[in-house]
Amino acid sequence: MRFSSDTVLHRLECVMGGFVGGYSIVECSLFGSAQTMNLIESVICLESGDFPHFLKCIGGLLVFVLSVASCALVKLKTRIPLRVYSLIFSVFGCLAFFLIPDSLGVPLRLYPSFAMTAVIWVSFSTPSAKVATSPIFSTNNVRQGVYLFVEGLALKDREKIRQSIFFAGSLIFFHVGVALGVFSHSLIGKAAVLLAIPYDLAVLVLALTVLSPRNRCSGTGPA
Repeated sequence: MRFSSDTVLHRLECVMGGFVGGYSIVECSLFGSAQTMNLIESVICLESGDFPHFLKCIGGLLVFVLSVASCALVKLKTRIPLRVYSLIFSVFGCLAFFLIPDSLGVPLRLYPSFAMTAVIWVSFSTPSAKVATSPIFSTNNVRQGVYLFVEGLALKDREKIRQSIFFAGSLIFFHVGVALGVFSHSLIGKAAVLLAIPYDLAVLVLALTVLSPRNRCSGTGPA
């Protein structure tokens, strides 16, 4: 599989996705990169009669939905590249994650994580025409990577094996991010999320360079 600027940006955002996921677990004791746990918790709250907490969970779902919807609107109604939008969005998301008072509790404290990871997922999930791989969690990457690898071996199809290796790369970079999120939190606690801001800005500079009209015309932009 051809190594491209799209791939580089995707790998860098896998690190960001892993960082946010790992940080949210050690800071809030819940994974803030998916709606599965939030929706399960909403059903539990509804059955137990805890309606205030149920409404908070539904609020988290709404944040996620609106964040996904914002990507569609940015893509269709503006000239802002989705990756650029995502990186700028993440800067404010990290600030919000840090500034929300601990007293609000979960899931309210996870709202910025729900929003950030939704936008990252939409914006960075297709680094090539042949592969769609999530930069914010592992399950689907494991499934597709294993399936493609076994299928490639059985059919002696080198392309499928190359694709499986691509998924393995996503998993590696994601868990590098997880390790960084957990380690930085162990050193400076809640403020660790602020470390993602300079990282995000550096990736933003790279994205702006890659997505510039000059690079697009010269053929050095995303494939």
